[in-house]
Amino acid sequence: MALAEEFAGARFAGFAELELLRAQANEPSDTSATPTSFTATWQKRAADSGALLPLCVSVDVSLQTGRVWGYQAERGTYDGPTVPKIGEAQALQTAVAEADKSPTWAEAVASAPQLQVVRLNQGYKLVWIVEFENAARLLTDILVDALTGEVLNPLGS
Repeated sequence: MALAEEFAGARFAGFAELELLRAQANEPSDTSATPTSFTATWQKRAADSGALLPLCVSVDVSLQTGRVWGYQAERGTYDGPTVPKIGEAQALQTAVAEADKSPTWAEAVASAPQLQVVRLNQGYKLVWIVEFENAARLLTDILVDALTGEVLNPLGS
């Protein structure tokens, strides 16, 4: 973890403003094997709402060699609102209603909505992301516009 943090801090201007979002060993492709790499991700949050902003960095470290083998950074510029007009409960209700339209996702389990600024075709938007996992362990995300309540990625579209 220290190596990943040192690597990111040396390469990402403004690293001190980011918070550790997740640090995890990555699942190997062979289910009988032990993890071979570790990923740490840091991201900036909006002070007023806690929304995740498009300023983030991830570092991948080999658990076998102890060397960095992957680095990704995003420095998106977003000057729009970071406080949602649509609440978390309404976003969840909207996402569940969308999932219920599909036999694949109707019985899926929904995660708690995550407020985040994401890049879409029309630029950056403040959205609630709700992840669904069905009985077959398939995952999908439904994005609900945090300002209008519109589903931005309808299932089946």
